[in-house]
Amino acid sequence: MALTTDFGFTNVTPSQTKSVHTFDMDELHNYSKPREYASNDTVGYYNMTCPDNMPEVIQYFCRKLKKVLFPVKLWRPSRVKEGRCYGLRYTAVCATVDSEDPTYESDAGVQVEIRIAEISDPRITDNLVKEAFERAVSGFYKEDGSTRIAELRRGGIELVTE
Repeated sequence: MALTTDFGFTNVTPSQTKSVHTFDMDELHNYSKPREYASNDTVGYYNMTCPDNMPEVIQYFCRKLKKVLFPVKLWRPSRVKEGRCYGLRYTAVCATVDSEDPTYESDAGVQVEIRIAEISDPRITDNLVKEAFERAVSGFYKEDGSTRIAELRRGGIELVTE
């Protein structure tokens, strides 16, 4: 018997308009591991190129799950129920100052979490997880290549034509 594991979708044409800009952050040289961002299942790294009052932190995590819950029904569920959840949390602080009023200072921040949950089944491979991740990121972008950030920030969840 030859088993094949894949997703059932057929819309697999590479996008000509959607692209993700990534950064060479040189994590091995620019980040340190502060105590306050570490635990049994999480390790955090602080960007040493940032000022102390404007930290950038990347936290990687991996947790065991007794059961992986999905928002859709699995018609032929795996016998394996337990799994893992892993990913990263990115936090960055930005500061606002007034060039005409040196007493004005205000900080704000953004936090992004990328979380992957999977059943601990040997049929789930690195390549399958990578494919699912890339499709999830693709859904964050519209057909014209712009992001859905503006709509999502305002509570919009409808898919609309551009």
